[in-house]
Amino acid sequence: MKTLFPNYEDGLTNVANAILKYFDCKTYHEPLKELEDVLSGQDYKNIILILYDGMGSNLLSKHLEPNHFLRKQKIKDIHSVFPATTTAATTSVLSGLNPSEHGWLGWDLYFKEEDKIVTLFLNTLKDTEIKVGGEVTLAQKYYPYSSIIELINQKHKAYQLMPFHEKAFHSLEEMNERILNYSKEEGKKFIYAYYDEPDHTLHEVGTDSPKIKEWLQTINKSTEKLCRELEESLVIVVADHGHINSEAITLSEYKDLFSLLKRDLSIEGRACNFFIKDGEQEKFKTLFHQYFKEDFLLYSKEQVKKESLFGRGKEHLRFDESLGDFLAIATHNKYFRYNENSVDLKSMHAGITEDEILVPFILYDCKKKYKLIALDLDDTLLNDNHEVTLETKKALLKCKEKGVFIIGVTARTLQSALDVVPKELFDYLILNNGATLYDNKNEKIKMIGKITKEETTYLIKKYENLVTQIDFVGANNYYIYKNKKNSPLSFLIDVESVEEVTEEIARMNVFFKDEENVFKVEEELKKEYPKLNVFVMQATNTHSWLVINPKGINKRTVLEELGKKLEIEMEEMIFFGDGLNDLPLMDSPVYSVAMGNALDVVKEHANEVTLSNNEDGIGRVLLKKF
Repeated sequence: MKTLFPNYEDGLTNVANAILKYFDCKTYHEPLKELEDVLSGQDYKNIILILYDGMGSNLLSKHLEPNHFLRKQKIKDIHSVFPATTTAATTSVLSGLNPSEHGWLGWDLYFKEEDKIVTLFLNTLKDTEIKVGGEVTLAQKYYPYSSIIELINQKHKAYQLMPFHEKAFHSLEEMNERILNYSKEEGKKFIYAYYDEPDHTLHEVGTDSPKIKEWLQTINKSTEKLCRELEESLVIVVADHGHINSEAITLSEYKDLFSLLKRDLSIEGRACNFFIKDGEQEKFKTLFHQYFKEDFLLYSKEQVKKESLFGRGKEHLRFDESLGDFLAIATHNKYFRYNENSVDLKSMHAGITEDEILVPFILYDCKKKYKLIALDLDDTLLNDNHEVTLETKKALLKCKEKGVFIIGVTARTLQSALDVVPKELFDYLILNNGATLYDNKNEKIKMIGKITKEETTYLIKKYENLVTQIDFVGANNYYIYKNKKNSPLSFLIDVESVEEVTEEIARMNVFFKDEENVFKVEEELKKEYPKLNVFVMQATNTHSWLVINPKGINKRTVLEELGKKLEIEMEEMIFFGDGLNDLPLMDSPVYSVAMGNALDVVKEHANEVTLSNNEDGIGRVLLKKF
C-alpha cells in the first residue's frame, strides 16, 4: 500500500492562496502554480470553488470512466493536508493556513482549559450528543480565524454555501441553483460551496459499494450541467480527502496498553493522539510497537513538531497543548477506537495512504469559446415550413464569420438536405445519422459505413408482411420499397426490390402496419444482428419507425471524429436537436440544447432547453453564447 505525506507546496492550502492573490488579498503561502497561471491576467466575473467531501482521486478513477466530465477536466492530483480529514482540510481551504497555523487538527480535539475532548464541528463531547459551551462553539472561541470569505468581502463579494446551518441547501440541485443565482449578480465575486457526499455514504458502505459509483455519477452529471450553464466563470472542483476501507482496533481490548492512557483519544482514528500517564511513556511506546508496528507509525510530540507534519508556518498558540504525548499515523487499513462505545465505520480517512492524501484539482473555464455549432435539421434548424428563419440564418452566418464551424447533422441524404437548407451555411453535413459525411468546401461525399445487400435481403424476407414501407437510403437517394410515392423529387425513387438500388446502403427506415411491432422487431434485430445499430425513431408528431444504421454509426461518433480532424474538442461544440436520434449527442460532452418542441426525453438529457424551431430558439442561444 503506497504511502505519502502531504506536500504543502502542492495542495489545498495553495489553492486557497491562489484565490486570495487573485482577489488582491493577503496570502500566507505560495499559490498553486497551475491555478495562479490560469488566473493571471484574467478577469473572471466569478471564481467558484466546489468541494465534494471524500471525493479522492483514486475513488474517481475507480468509479468514473476517463471520458466522464470530472476526469476529463482534471488538471492533476494535488495533496490534502495532514491529517487528511474534513475538519483540518476544509479549514485550510477556508483560511489559506496549514493545520498547525489554524489549529483545527481533526474531528475531535482536546481543550486544555475545559479538560474535555470535543467534536469540533458539532461542539459536543466526543462520541456523545452532549453540547458544550454556549452559542459560540469552543472551536470558534479558542481557534478563531479570518476566512477567505471575510477577506475577499472586504474588497469584492464572497458567498459560502453549506448543507447545514440556518441558510442550508438540501440537495445538489438547490446548491447549483444558488451558485447560478449568485453568479448572475453584478461585480467580481468568489463563491464557495461544500457538499457532504460521497463522504457520508462512504463511511456507511465503504469504497466498493455501487452506491458510491451512483453518487459519483450523480455528482459528475450535476457538476457538468452547472458548468455548462455558467458564464464568465472559472469553476474549481476539489475534495478535502479520499477514503480507504478500514478495520477497527478497539484499544480497550489491549488492557496493558489501555491502562497507560490518561484520557480518550483525539484528532482521528487514523491520526491518533495518545495522552499517557506520567512516567509511562517508554512502556507505552514498547507495547505500541509490539502490537501495532505493522499498521502505524508512532511519533512523539517533539518529532511531530520537528517534522512539521501539520504543515509549516507560525504555529497556533494552542497547537502544542492540543497534541498528545504520541501521535499514531495509519499506513495500512486499520484505525483506532477507544472502546466499544466509539464509532465503527466501514471506510475512513486521515492516514497517509495515496487513497486518502491525493485529491483531484479540476478546472472548467466557462469563458471558453465555442468553435463548432452542430444542428439537426428537421424540427430544429428548419421551422414547420421547412425553412431556416431569417434571424437564425443571420446568427449562424455571423458565427461563421468569426471562424466558427457550422455542421448540419441529419438523417437526410445529401440532395434532400440541400433542397431545404442554404448550402453556404455549412462547412460539413453529417448525413444518414452519421453514415455519410459531405465536405461542402471541396464538394466531396464520403461513406462512413454501410449495410450489406445480404442483410437487407434477409430483413425483407423476414418482416415483409409486417411493414408498409422500407426506405433503402444511400448517400444521395431514398429508394422506396412497397409504398410507391411517384414523387417529382429526383432523390425519391420507387423500387420493386433491393436489387434496383444502385448505391451502397447507408441506412434503412422500416415502417410497420402496427407500431407495437417497432419495439418488438428492434429487440429481435439487436440480438440477431449485433453488428447493426438498430433504434426506434420517434418524430415530434409521435409516430414511430425503425432505423437501421451500420454498427457504431450515429450522429455522435461521426461528429467526434470530425472534431478530431478539425482539432476541436467536443467540449468546444454546441449541438441543437429535438429527436431520439439526437440523444447520443445530448449525452456527450458537447453543450447540448433541446428545442422547445423537442420530445420530453430529449429535453431531460439536454444542458439547456430553448424556444421552438418556429421561434428562433437557435438564434436566442447563439446570441447569449457568442
